[in-house]
Amino acid sequence: MFMGIKNFFINNMSKQQLLFIIIFIIISTLVYLIINKNNTYFVKNGYNSINTKFDPLYKKTNNYLSLETCNSLSKFLEDHPRNKKNTFSGSFKNTYGLSFSFRQDNLNLLDDFNKYDIEDLYPIVTKIINDISKKSNAYIVNVLIIEPKISNCSNKIVNYHYDDSLDIMSGKKIQLARWITANYLQLPKHFTSGELLIYDIGNKKNYLINPEVGSMVRFRGDSYHGVNKICSDEKTKRISLIIEHYELTPNQLINVPSFTIDI
Repeated sequence: MFMGIKNFFINNMSKQQLLFIIIFIIISTLVYLIINKNNTYFVKNGYNSINTKFDPLYKKTNNYLSLETCNSLSKFLEDHPRNKKNTFSGSFKNTYGLSFSFRQDNLNLLDDFNKYDIEDLYPIVTKIINDISKKSNAYIVNVLIIEPKISNCSNKIVNYHYDDSLDIMSGKKIQLARWITANYLQLPKHFTSGELLIYDIGNKKNYLINPEVGSMVRFRGDSYHGVNKICSDEKTKRISLIIEHYELTPNQLINVPSFTIDI
């Protein structure tokens, strides 16, 4: 019966009609692929992701920064006068550091870094953003400082969350970054835990990435992630440099100041 119906349509359709149907099927398939290019597999409702299904969950690069650079930056940042308790959300209530944002098209970026006494970060931050993506056009930089604990090491110090610090909307959804990078600058010599946690919502699977001085972890901006407490009897703090890399539309970008720092 199916073959009879198939032969009926083929015999009663002109070549133009058949061509039209084939073109319609191709275009419909392309539209579907474009609409569904984002791997919403990772994202909860209320957030907009621009990651594609081809973006890897994470990639770790060891020795991205030299030990000399890490030591120098750690000394510069640990007691920086602009450090304060983090105010992003309850997820960060037991951490402190400094935070600032800027646009790629800021022609006075170095002057802004100098103005707010964060000039030592300039060569490192610009190196990272240039290495990660040429498409990003807005950034949030967070210096995250965590003091080691000696108990309850299995608990999280930073609860699971999405990085949406830029507070930009996409329709009625919060726009997420395309990439997040975490560069580890300082760690106690002897410690346990302290891992970066990335939760794969689709497979309900946790990935634990161990921090190492000098290493960089790049992960998807739509990743649901957190940080385990770092446990050590040493006083050396866990210091990391976190950058949210956004790819915004022109209409979104006009809502982002060229430079702003959390004071």
